[in-house]
Amino acid sequence: MKISVLTFISILLLPFLLPAQDSLQYNIRHYTDENGLPQNSVKSIAHDRSGFLWMSTENGLVRFDGLNFRTFNKNRLALKSSRITWLFPDLVANGLYAMNENNETIYMQDGRASKYDGEPPSNIVVTKMLTYYDEYQATGLPNLYAEVITTKRYHVSATPAEQFWIDNASVKFFRNKKEQYTIPFLSEDFWHFFLAGNRLYHLHNRELTLFENGKAINAGTLQGDIISSKYPVKIYWNQSANQLFLASGNALFLVKPGINNGLTTQLLLNDFNFEENSILAVYYDEKFRRLFMGSHTRGLFVLTRKPFFTLRAGFSKKDEVYYSQAPFSDNSVITPQGIVLGLNRKAAILPEINKRSINDNFGMVVDRNKNIWVKGREKLWQFDAAGKKLLREMNFDSYILMMLEGKSGELIIGLRNNSVVSLKSTPGADPVPVKSTVQNVLYLQEEGDDKLWMATEHGLYCCNRRTGQLDSIPELSGKYIRSLYVRQPGELWITTNEDGFFLYDGSKLTRFPQDRFNFLASTHCIVEDDNGFFWITTNKGLFLMQRKDLLEYAAGRQSDAYYLYFDKYSGFNTNEFNGGCQPCGLKLGNGLLSFPSLNGLVQTWSGKLIPEVPEKDLFIDRVEIDGKEIEPSDTISLDKHFDFFKLYVTTPYFGNPQNTQLYFSLMKDHHEAAWIAVDNDRSIKLSSLTSGTYQIRIRKSNGFGAQNRRVRVVTLIVPLQFYETTWFKILTGLLVVAGFFLYMRIKLGYIKRKNAQLEEKIDERTQALQTTLNELQQSEESLRKQTRIQHRLITAISHDIKTPLKFLTDIARRAYQSKPEELGADELRRSAHLIYDSGHRMYHLTDNLLQFIRLNSEDRKFNFDTISLYDLVQSKLQLFREIAADQSTSIENRIVAPFSMMNNHHLLGIVLHNLIDNAVKATYNGSIRIDAERDEQEIIIRVEDTGFGMNDEMKQWCNDESTIKGNASAGSTGFGLIIVKDLVELMHGIIRVSSQENKGTLIELHFPDLEQL
Repeated sequence: MKISVLTFISILLLPFLLPAQDSLQYNIRHYTDENGLPQNSVKSIAHDRSGFLWMSTENGLVRFDGLNFRTFNKNRLALKSSRITWLFPDLVANGLYAMNENNETIYMQDGRASKYDGEPPSNIVVTKMLTYYDEYQATGLPNLYAEVITTKRYHVSATPAEQFWIDNASVKFFRNKKEQYTIPFLSEDFWHFFLAGNRLYHLHNRELTLFENGKAINAGTLQGDIISSKYPVKIYWNQSANQLFLASGNALFLVKPGINNGLTTQLLLNDFNFEENSILAVYYDEKFRRLFMGSHTRGLFVLTRKPFFTLRAGFSKKDEVYYSQAPFSDNSVITPQGIVLGLNRKAAILPEINKRSINDNFGMVVDRNKNIWVKGREKLWQFDAAGKKLLREMNFDSYILMMLEGKSGELIIGLRNNSVVSLKSTPGADPVPVKSTVQNVLYLQEEGDDKLWMATEHGLYCCNRRTGQLDSIPELSGKYIRSLYVRQPGELWITTNEDGFFLYDGSKLTRFPQDRFNFLASTHCIVEDDNGFFWITTNKGLFLMQRKDLLEYAAGRQSDAYYLYFDKYSGFNTNEFNGGCQPCGLKLGNGLLSFPSLNGLVQTWSGKLIPEVPEKDLFIDRVEIDGKEIEPSDTISLDKHFDFFKLYVTTPYFGNPQNTQLYFSLMKDHHEAAWIAVDNDRSIKLSSLTSGTYQIRIRKSNGFGAQNRRVRVVTLIVPLQFYETTWFKILTGLLVVAGFFLYMRIKLGYIKRKNAQLEEKIDERTQALQTTLNELQQSEESLRKQTRIQHRLITAISHDIKTPLKFLTDIARRAYQSKPEELGADELRRSAHLIYDSGHRMYHLTDNLLQFIRLNSEDRKFNFDTISLYDLVQSKLQLFREIAADQSTSIENRIVAPFSMMNNHHLLGIVLHNLIDNAVKATYNGSIRIDAERDEQEIIIRVEDTGFGMNDEMKQWCNDESTIKGNASAGSTGFGLIIVKDLVELMHGIIRVSSQENKGTLIELHFPDLEQL
């Protein structure tokens, strides 16, 4: 059962002026049926070998792991009664036995309880629950039923083989069931006999009698701390834990072997009313100084010794807020208010310092000469070692922020908005500015002989005092640095506000991981003790961590570091510690650590404190599937229809619950999974898992050290659904195949019948359709041809005919409107030439149009014959030489005669005519060359000019074979190129154009060499 409410009662057994170094301060946690227990009668207490605490109650056996209670009663263990009477030790296997009122036995070990049906061990005498007994088994003291029980013999087991049998007149000792000796001894009752270790004692009026070696030995009176108590003594003998306590008045004493066969006592607890609280059972964890006390009517009290002490001066009822402090002696500190505090002395005020205190408590120094330096805003005072005499007073221009005594004995002072200065301790010395420093320094530390580290609200800086060079750590830019700790050269520890803490080794900055609740985001300061541990204060409590772990993490050899957390129930008045001061935390000469807080100075003995880490084993506590509990095991098979799975883990740990770090991951097919924090009730909840094998890996940190953790693995098997099994897949496949074949057989039969019917109709209609299709194709081709011709005629007329006509009209109009005397011979000649040129072009265009119409009106089938290419080109050049000469352009036929080829003479002549015409139009003051060559099975004819070239759009259109067919347009290329491309296609050739602006154009015609085919 989870503890939902904890009743915390803080008892300070001594006042705040602590006269001793180890005063008794306890935290009390009180548990009842309202916050975990099944019932409020806790009659006996013991722990098993794994560290779990067991208690007998009227409503079952109860196990406590420090966080949760779990009850084992007749609803869980199939008992006839849940009323547990006693606990007994298993003297052989280090376990525990419990017995109920019906003498049913329960065995407890490693956190598990089960009904025990075997023979009871030799140290347990089974008797019925009566008021009169022939033999009665010792169950520890006090006995709840002492006033009503009458017995002839009292049985006390020292070891599995050794027992004492006591009656009213003697004490008999047995070994291996054989009597060894009898000691005459008269006793009124049996409730004053007990074991201390394995030795039998009798206590009466503080006088001890030891029964050993056949003698009743006078062991004297009780020794130790109980001597100072004059109250009657009550025996608390925890037989199951083999522990002995004595209560006297409101004090409790632990009994241990003393001198001369006697017993000595150690004071454990003061100011606790045992009678009023009806205490029946006591158990003490000596290592961690924790008391467990069971009450007849008030449940369980858990008292934990506080490892910390909070010092207050007590001069005011208000909270005492402390910041900076400095050592005043080996066991006391002094504050800037002039208050001296220590565990072994009363608080004192030094008037000379106190009267100058002006609410500036953030910095002070006790130098190597024991002189006390205290700051107050812009003022600085120096006092003698006793703080009674003012030695020096100085005024500064700026507010003093922080002070540090340098290694050479000078005082280093950080000023607001005025950098850092150095002040020698020599009387009359003036402050000297430190080279290359920064403003508003909040903390100062020296590293080596030259480096001065300066912390600010916006980063960390380092000044080389010898060279004046100023450096910074870029990763800390913009971060609020709270404090610095130089452990040694190359090891600088840094705390920040809201960004955690860091280590800088001179080249690499390491940021350490946060705790689970992010308390370490704002860290005040680091204090190292003599055991290699760091103590770090925060606004949410105090952390302890091992320096070695942190260094291993920074070096990459460790994946995490363990942090031990302390809160105010460890002895603080508040969880909020203070920082922003220097010095912050202190280690005094006697090993005492001191930390400032919002309510007092917190101190502890680092050498005496044993860190309480969760080092015990990790156990699978119980498993629930759909609300039904099953027996835990390492492998669990789930029903394939399960809805909800819960697994509870437990580990005995009675310290702060935040120090138990439990995580789990769910793996399938050995794939790594993320680690998730276990719920606060220490349960792992899963639902809706697909079939397969899973591993739940549960991890617990055991404390400090590399890889110091425990891992438990539970395998979950989720069976396959019926549709996921192999046999189902095979059967389904066979059914699908059979169904497919059956379907195909039926379908094929149907298709065959239909095909027979359709074939007849198809044969009838095929011929008619073929005829219709041929007619449609011819019509479509005719329409496509007409459309193409129409499109290209429109293009030619709109571009190549309309423009020259417009030009001729303009020349005629100008000649008509001009007077004869205005038109000279040159102007008339030029106009005539332009009219001739335009007319010539229109003539050839008209001829091209006629040829194009004639070609497209025929069936486009032509005869091929042998052509003398040289003669054909020469005949075309005769037409253009005069025009070219007028443009200062030469035309050269480079074809070597005789050069012949097989093609259509008429069509090739049209193509060459248009290409030469275009070249002449484009070339002025240049040349035109026509040549041809054979290349394997291909004839290439080239027309090359040095004219103004062809634009990219025209060149792309010429080279694009897709524009030969269809309705693609040449745009502004002119009708001549359209005819050229169309005719080249008819002659089974292709055209390739390359051109550069103002450098000319090369047109290649590629035709198959029909003479070689």
